[in-house]
Amino acid sequence: MKKLKANGSRISSYQVSVIPYTVESGETYQKISLVVVAESIKYTYDIHQDTRHPDIQNIKKHLETSLAKAVEEYLNVEISEYTERFYLFVDFQGIGQEQYTGRCTA
Repeated sequence: MKKLKANGSRISSYQVSVIPYTVESGETYQKISLVVVAESIKYTYDIHQDTRHPDIQNIKKHLETSLAKAVEEYLNVEISEYTERFYLFVDFQGIGQEQYTGRCTA
């Protein structure tokens, strides 16, 4: 498991995308694909909506806004994973921490 822990000045790129996925039953849902490149290392995450964060577009907007501010203002960014519960903890210096349902994918 790779843990992202970097200052915004070290983030060379990031992408937050909403993408569809299909489960075994054939139902289609949406998830967020988050890709961050920091110090030439690529971090990728899947983030899903849940009861804590039911609106996928709000999650996307929060991540985009916070990452942009972190890069612009050289804020620390940390993403850690609690694999047993499929949680991601996303912490932006001066903005705060959010807990999302998700996992590191690479």
